[in-house]
Amino acid sequence: ARAGLAACVILLVFGAIVVVLWIGGQDVLAGRITGGELASFVFYASVVASAAGALSEIMGDLQRAAGASERLFELLDTRPEITAPALPATLPTRPQGALRFEHLSFAYPAHPEQPVLRDFEVAIAPGETVALVGPSGAGKSSVFQLLMRFYDPTAGRVCFDGIDLRALEPAAFRARIGLVPQEPVIFSTDAWDNIRYGRPDASDD
Repeated sequence: ARAGLAACVILLVFGAIVVVLWIGGQDVLAGRITGGELASFVFYASVVASAAGALSEIMGDLQRAAGASERLFELLDTRPEITAPALPATLPTRPQGALRFEHLSFAYPAHPEQPVLRDFEVAIAPGETVALVGPSGAGKSSVFQLLMRFYDPTAGRVCFDGIDLRALEPAAFRARIGLVPQEPVIFSTDAWDNIRYGRPDASDD
């Protein structure tokens, strides 16, 4: 459609130039205008036409920007469901790192009728290494998303050092966890900034 529109515009533009030159040439031969006047008219007409074409492109860009801005403002006005409590619990200065999933059930908001986890229970002691193994869609990634409190469980609770995650301030809790995702993201900057992403104030050492 865009190629067809461009072809039509080019045809109309050059067709108009041919018509102007034909009529203007007849007037020059008849002595009604001079050749300089015809050249000036064609030049000014081309300037006006190019300006009008640029203005139409700018209007299209403005309309696209307005649509994108409207969507951005909708996202900015969205209230997050994961919020810090009014009086968040305090984590110990030296956390132990004990994790416990108690009678956990969870379904994603887009498919509330399809629970991913049902009565899931795991207790991980400090210093213990645990691997979750299972087929795709078994809920492994969902466990980590609940651990990072990107979602709240439908039923049950997730405890860190005996404290329910919903009683903690999310940023303070997440600062205690190191997460290595299976799909790494590299930002378009140098290696130092990529490594410092989680701690911008970290020294080189």
